[in-house]
Amino acid sequence: MREPPATRAGLGMASGPAPTDPWRNALGTRATAVERASLGGRHILHSPTSGAILSTDECGLAILSDPVRPLDPAAALPQEVMDTILRSWEAAGLFATAPEPFPDPVADDGRSAGYARRYATGRGALSLRTDDPVLARQVDEILWNFAAPAAEACPDPLRLRCVGCAGGGLGLFRDGGPIWGRASRDTARYLIVREAAEALCGADQVGAVLHGAAVLAPGGDALLILGDSGRGKSTLAQGLVAAGCGFLADDHLPLHVDGRRLLSFPTGSAVKPGGRDLDEVRRLLARHGMRGRHRGAVGYLPLEGAAPPGAAVPVSAIVFPEHVAGAAPGLARMDPEAAFTAAIASGTRPARRTATIRPLVDLFAAVPAHALRYGTSSQSVAACLDLLAA
Repeated sequence: MREPPATRAGLGMASGPAPTDPWRNALGTRATAVERASLGGRHILHSPTSGAILSTDECGLAILSDPVRPLDPAAALPQEVMDTILRSWEAAGLFATAPEPFPDPVADDGRSAGYARRYATGRGALSLRTDDPVLARQVDEILWNFAAPAAEACPDPLRLRCVGCAGGGLGLFRDGGPIWGRASRDTARYLIVREAAEALCGADQVGAVLHGAAVLAPGGDALLILGDSGRGKSTLAQGLVAAGCGFLADDHLPLHVDGRRLLSFPTGSAVKPGGRDLDEVRRLLARHGMRGRHRGAVGYLPLEGAAPPGAAVPVSAIVFPEHVAGAAPGLARMDPEAAFTAAIASGTRPARRTATIRPLVDLFAAVPAHALRYGTSSQSVAACLDLLAA
């Protein structure tokens, strides 16, 4: 899944006629709603309305503070340069007054959804109805640890409907309104579990949901494994669990609103064909078995959580793994802004309910992040164990 990635302010030529003073004045009013947070030597800009996330410097921050008469260090810039920056930000959605429409929008036509699922913890609940039996089974495999008996009344659940659309695809609706456009089953499943991460861990506790995996180190802190799909995050987490770490979460990582702690969300841990033959994964499969394979060749390890769902665990380190065949293992410290940008590019986003960038900025400002390069699975596990022991 991809949502609009973070971008930097560009200085290319603007198209169209030069903006008028009323345009700048109106932009100045809308700029007051933009959230700002410092990270290293940069400033992160966020629109709670559109979800746009950008990065700028002191000069850009001065322009944002007053688009008509910016203070130093932007005061000496030509107006056309400032207009170009403002136009690029406006095009990215930074000044939006309403959410952007979803691509290929859908509407709920009220069709029957005969498959009902309920998931609950002491912190929240989710009710799902769908007409797609395969999707229902896939979600069950992932949220197996949270299943509530059908007869059990879940207190004030988040209500989701995922039903087929005229013309194909699925529509996903939350409390009657769409949360995406026409979706594939994979996209719908991703979004359902992301909503579950907030609902089941306590929506008032969740400040963001990161894309990755997480384990509990022997010392009691969490290690976050982040990055794009296909980087081996789940397999690395499974190797660390086999080596004695505890399992905390896979794929969707709820971050506490304080930006310093991860909330335990022990879903099924995905086992992909490439990892099934690794010794450490085979040991886990022999011990725990694997839940059904309703997602093609992907199965799920039903690992018990090392902490109760929604329990807050301090984060001590972050790694972004990358497999390079034949490479020697190596850890390189990442600049906080580079780590933040990599996380955003791989699908990390602020929580829907809190809609603030601050927890994510605080996480990457306070917790060291490392690029992990490795040639074999055993090398990546050993490098992470060394990092946790340091």
